[in-house]
Amino acid sequence: MTDWEAMRAERDRAWKEFKDRDQAAKNKGELVGRYIQEQIADGYAYYTVTKVNKRTVRLQHETDLSDGYAVPMIESMGGTVPLKYVRQNIGWRDKMADIFASKRK
Repeated sequence: MTDWEAMRAERDRAWKEFKDRDQAAKNKGELVGRYIQEQIADGYAYYTVTKVNKRTVRLQHETDLSDGYAVPMIESMGGTVPLKYVRQNIGWRDKMADIFASKRK
């Protein structure tokens, strides 16, 4: 296996683990373990929900996925953002996934 193939296999493994963790949390109806994504430059920044408070959510920046882009607003807030923002972001992502899944059938 070449270095490129090994790197790609590791990236694919990390993506699968990331997506599986999100799906497991979704199936349980929990926010912890779900992720948000924001468009940055020519890619996305990814953050995983690690804690849910009454009105805020703590996010962990996923630097090992894709290009490791970060959202300046989230970073400037120390990874703590409004709960409403996270629910909206995840809701949009789930709705888009449903739309594309229905078109594949």
